[in-house]
Order: sequence, then C-alpha cells, then structure tokens
Amino acid sequence: IWAGTDQGLARLDAATGQWTRYRHDPSNRSTLNANIVRALLVDSRKTLWIGTEKGLDRYDHSSDSFQRTALSDKPGAEIAVNSIFEDERGVLWLGTRGHGLIRFDPRTGRIARSVHDRWSRNSIGDNLVFVVQADRRGRLWIGHFGGLDVFNPSTGTFDHYVRSPDDPDALFGDRVYAVYPDRSGAVPAVA
Repeated sequence: IWAGTDQGLARLDAATGQWTRYRHDPSNRSTLNANIVRALLVDSRKTLWIGTEKGLDRYDHSSDSFQRTALSDKPGAEIAVNSIFEDERGVLWLGTRGHGLIRFDPRTGRIARSVHDRWSRNSIGDNLVFVVQADRRGRLWIGHFGGLDVFNPSTGTFDHYVRSPDDPDALFGDRVYAVYPDRSGAVPAVA
C-alpha cells in the first residue's frame, strides 16, 4: 500500500505491518522532489508515478529511489501535479495547479500542454485542474476551478460545462473536484 501525505510518501508492507517513509532531501536528487504528495498512479507497466507540489516523480523499484520528470523547459520550474491519469495508449494526463492539462508520454518523454486562453472557446476552461478521468470513448473529463470540460484527444477539441444559475439543467457548481464514470462507462458522475 502506498500513501501520499503532506510529509512525503509512505509504503506499508502488509506482511509485516512496517511503514517505509520517503521524504525530500534537497541534497539528494534521487529523493522525492517535494514532501507534499498530491497524486499517485501505478500505470499499466507497473510504474509508480508521484505527483507533488513541485512536479512529477517516477519510483525506481530496483534502486528504491526516484527520478524527476521535467515538465517545463524552464530550469527549476515547479509545477504542482494534482492528478494523474493514464489513457489506453499509456500516455499520462496531468492535472496541474496553475498550468492546465499536461500530456506526458513516458516512452518518448514528449510533453504537450493545454492552457486556458480566454479568447478561445477551444481551450481548457481553467488552469487549476483538480481531476482527469476518461469515459469508454476515450474522451477526457477534466474537473477544474471553473467547471467541467470534456476533451477529445482525437480532435483536440474541448466542450465546456459551467454553472448557470438561470438554467436548472446546467452544472450547479463552479469547482469540480471529482469525476467518475457511471456503470456504463459513458458519462461520469461529478462532485
């Protein structure tokens, strides 16, 4: 069992009941990049990804250490990762605090960003992304500070759902913290 905390990452050995703690050490680049852990994902290749207040780390089981993933071309840039989702192609989608949606392909190292552009209807609705999930058609449902977006990776287009006090059929909250596919996998439940 892995647990992300505000004091680092912890692993429970279920057989012994012992916890192993992993913390950031500024003098050692093989440690977590920060102690506040916001997201965890074990991907389809059994790799553990850790989203922290300062970026994305990959756990290396063989050396019991961490490798940092650069999410920006700017040296020293800190991008808080709030959520991590893996699609059916093995691509990671990162919801960030203030940097929108990041597409990261672990096989190639390529990164692409979707950031809010107030002049474009075809941009993400807000750069503070809390959650990313997919429906069975492969569309990404993105909960953020300004509502809910649906992103179609095939076309690169966004649809937006926002609160409208005069419309009883509209989204009824401004901030979407969680989405989850319903039983059919077609439409997510939203919270």
